[in-house]
Amino acid sequence: MKLEITETGNKEYYDEFLYIANIYQKFKKNPRRKAHEFTKVLLLWTIITIVYTLLLTCAYLKTNDALYIFLIGMTCFAIFFEIMYLIILNKKIKIFMNNKGKKIVELGKEGVNYTDADKSFNVKWEDISYIIINKQTICVIPKTVLSALISINIKYKKEISEALKKYDKEALLIDNSNFYK
Repeated sequence: MKLEITETGNKEYYDEFLYIANIYQKFKKNPRRKAHEFTKVLLLWTIITIVYTLLLTCAYLKTNDALYIFLIGMTCFAIFFEIMYLIILNKKIKIFMNNKGKKIVELGKEGVNYTDADKSFNVKWEDISYIIINKQTICVIPKTVLSALISINIKYKKEISEALKKYDKEALLIDNSNFYK
């Protein structure tokens, strides 16, 4: 089964894909988990860190203990890096969204092949831990980090399911779409 993908995904698609790529090991250990948008998760942690910094500031104003100055400095440092990472993440998503061109994903007897203008990946069936269906993405989770993390838009769910049935690889499929209802 060969999919020729000419359209780019939306922001949420790439955001979810980057979240999965970031915590790939956790999805490999437990594939039945909800995928989130990475920018929203990072923004939530930034807000929590800001609130914590404000609480530390209040505690310092109450006690005048120098330890709080150190802790406030550390949390400000963390906030700076969280904001920088958010900026980098949004730029990366824009680059993905501006990447026009044809992508080919082929599910065959040997495994899953991905080809675009810049790169080509081949992941054999025995090297795949899971194929996980999420809210926006269908991700091929390889057994080793060295293999490629291939992601396909959710609108190809039916075609992927049919191809897995055809090659008797349905055991690899984990459908997490019920988490998003």
